[in-house]
Amino acid sequence: MARAALLGVLAIALVASSSAAAAADAAKAPKAASALRGGRALQASGPPRPLSPGYPVNAQAADGAYAHFYVAGMTDADFPMAISMSPTFGDPDLYVSCGHPRVASDYPTQSSSDWSSDGTGAEKVTVDLGDWTGVGCAADASDSMLISVYGFTNSSFTIEAMIVSGHDPTPLFNDVPVHGNVVVDKYDFYAFDGAAQPVSITVNSIDGDADVYVSCHGSMPSTDSYVWDSANGGNSDDVIHVGTEDPHYCHTGFVIGVYGFSGSTFSDDDDDGTMPTFDDTNPPPPVPADTAVAGGKKAKKAQPTVRGRRMQIVSPSASYVITALQGNTERNLLLNEPVVDFTEYERSAYYSVDTDAVGDKGVKISVAPQSQDADVDLYVNCGSDGGLPSSTNNRWSSMESYWSPDTVVIMPSDDQRCPSPGKYVVAVYGYEPEGGAMFSVVAAPATQDLSWINLPFGSRLGGALSGGARPEYYLLRLGAVTSVDFNFVAGTGSGVTIGVRALHNASDDRTLPTRANAEWKKSVTGFSGSGTPDIGTISVSASDPEMQGAWALAIGVFANDESEEPIYLLEASGNLRELAGRELEAAFADKKKE
Repeated sequence: MARAALLGVLAIALVASSSAAAAADAAKAPKAASALRGGRALQASGPPRPLSPGYPVNAQAADGAYAHFYVAGMTDADFPMAISMSPTFGDPDLYVSCGHPRVASDYPTQSSSDWSSDGTGAEKVTVDLGDWTGVGCAADASDSMLISVYGFTNSSFTIEAMIVSGHDPTPLFNDVPVHGNVVVDKYDFYAFDGAAQPVSITVNSIDGDADVYVSCHGSMPSTDSYVWDSANGGNSDDVIHVGTEDPHYCHTGFVIGVYGFSGSTFSDDDDDGTMPTFDDTNPPPPVPADTAVAGGKKAKKAQPTVRGRRMQIVSPSASYVITALQGNTERNLLLNEPVVDFTEYERSAYYSVDTDAVGDKGVKISVAPQSQDADVDLYVNCGSDGGLPSSTNNRWSSMESYWSPDTVVIMPSDDQRCPSPGKYVVAVYGYEPEGGAMFSVVAAPATQDLSWINLPFGSRLGGALSGGARPEYYLLRLGAVTSVDFNFVAGTGSGVTIGVRALHNASDDRTLPTRANAEWKKSVTGFSGSGTPDIGTISVSASDPEMQGAWALAIGVFANDESEEPIYLLEASGNLRELAGRELEAAFADKKKE
């Protein structure tokens, strides 16, 4: 039996194993709370991460846990400072204070913060110098801006700090989605640099109807004044493509106006997932008057509730996600950050990896199908080659069959490696089934540099242990997750060993797991093509002594025989898995219909 076919069998076993793990997660006891600042447990998803103004960061916050960030050493020149957060799924909330980034009790919480934004959808806090000093924060670099993102539900988001300059449009970064809410008959403005490449701007209306109008730098677009527009009705995507051959191409930069055509007044995070309707016969709950806050802090309205859940009362607005892309169709891959995507039958999804990011480490690109009937192929060339990669236009390729992960390794010594500056262009081609295929794709250094591949819950990653069977390393951030099952299989050959080690503080975030120091470890043999496949499961429980105080788990994948280059599949299932699966299913259902 071919190794691809055997992995189809293994995939079915993985599904069964994952379902059992998800059922076990559902029966867990609720999280305990400890008293720290403001009487709220300061549960963190890991050490605080620094924010540099103008550079967005992707992160997660599990249900009931915090993710912490900081802008170091605030001075007069850093104001006004805006902290913007755009969820990709879930409902994260934003809290801001000042203090020292290494003092855990200085970080804000739900019950103790200087500024906050805890509605639904995009959140933003803007702090000017008067606000900062008015609550006793120093502007002489001795205080930092401390940010906590609380997971009201399991959440994934993009967060960015930005020094505000007048009323300039908010910058968009290539292939970084931004979630916004625009008031009906008003505009949200964004700026985007096309870098002399074709530009695609997509606005997806989630609730209500947001339209998009585009002009060039120096002119603010509107419904009456624009160069390009898209105003589809309802929840249809509004998409604008501008090629470099367009005589109106904005070489000085694009200004994008998102217009609120229609929207909802009340949004509710209710248990049944439906939006309540209020009118004269069914009025909303009364809203208490603003509460005066001492010390110059901003006043905040209390949150009314509907059937025990939080409800936000706002002006009628449309909720949307905006994404801007440079280049033809490529989505930028950040090293060690997996992307789960969908490609149609006999169509390709395209990605790029900057050669400057790769440097002298080389790059390894791996693709793993997410269902047992899926078959995708991998093609790679250089951006300077001309034309997108395909089966007839590529420098590197991998075309395994059904469920076998595809891997391309480009070592620093490879004579065909792409020039710098430049990019590697990646095509993932949907070979089977006719309904299209979901897959994960990740780019990582080809030579060891002590970096981890971030392992998302509920998605399968994998590849080949290439380069002399060099181990592969993953990092799973725990957040509020207390127990995890790792499920894994190996293809033909002697198989693989998975070693897991708990990380407890920032000083051990470069402690690589090994066969010797792993606190949890299991080996599986390669599947011979007959009989029962060897499915490996490592169960990590909250009651394990090694888990006390852990913020992440480091995972190593090792070849049982270093003379081989075994293939493997790995997934982690925890109490985030069900939500992530629902979000992905909903996200890609729309793509399949297009």
